[in-house]
Amino acid sequence: MSKHSTLLLVVLCAAALAAGLWFAQHLRDEDTAVSAPDGILGEPFKDLKGRPATVANWHQRVTLVNFWATWCAPCRDEIPLFMTMLERYRDRGFRVVGVAIDEVAAVDRFRDELLINYPLLILEHNVNAVMQRYGDRMAILPYSVLVDAEGNIVAKKLGAYENTELDTLLAELLAQN
Repeated sequence: MSKHSTLLLVVLCAAALAAGLWFAQHLRDEDTAVSAPDGILGEPFKDLKGRPATVANWHQRVTLVNFWATWCAPCRDEIPLFMTMLERYRDRGFRVVGVAIDEVAAVDRFRDELLINYPLLILEHNVNAVMQRYGDRMAILPYSVLVDAEGNIVAKKLGAYENTELDTLLAELLAQN
């Protein structure tokens, strides 16, 4: 490969990296303090027993809706954090709802293995469309939406939460309630 070809390849890779970083930052910087679209909290899911369920079951609570899967390593890594935050803030009205994009049997086994202390729902159909309605335009996991007690989306997170990041966000939001 000539020096010219190598230089061209390096420039193209740098441009692609810069575009990717800009796009990721653009997604992160969107205005998140918006009302949840009509019906978003009523989006139909199923619980692990196959019964219809919605996030609206936890309406009037600050609720973290986390889209995840058992095969997603970052998803698995942040679940203990959600369990800890739920124990810390449950008495102040905080709830977590996990929405698994996975098979019921795998989610059931994983729940039992980790002793997950919050409800798990299954998203079986129209995964991309549902995740887009929640704000994840690319259907990338993990993805979380924090909804206040009035049903407004106050934060969106593409990727795994860090401990201090979620703790700070919840402490501020729950101090207002």
